[in-house]
Amino acid sequence: MKFRTMLPALLLLAALPIACTDAAKIPGDCTGDGIFDQGDAQLVKSYLLGQAELSAWQLAAADLSGDGNISITDYLQMQSALTGRTSAP
Repeated sequence: MKFRTMLPALLLLAALPIACTDAAKIPGDCTGDGIFDQGDAQLVKSYLLGQAELSAWQLAAADLSGDGNISITDYLQMQSALTGRTSAP
């Protein structure tokens, strides 16, 4: 395929917003607001209770244990960090 025929598609892709790509760079920041706080832990709790869905980047941010799964372990690590019992993730 020639570049000239691909140009409109490339321009369209370049114009699309890329949401929250930096959010996963802050461990625990599942809301994408740039800070790790109680709102993030609440979102993970809702996810664990089946009351919320998380996108791929949110799942990556929530996986504090690094095992590829979001579980009570991740939630407890968040709570420990937020209450000062451990360092922030």
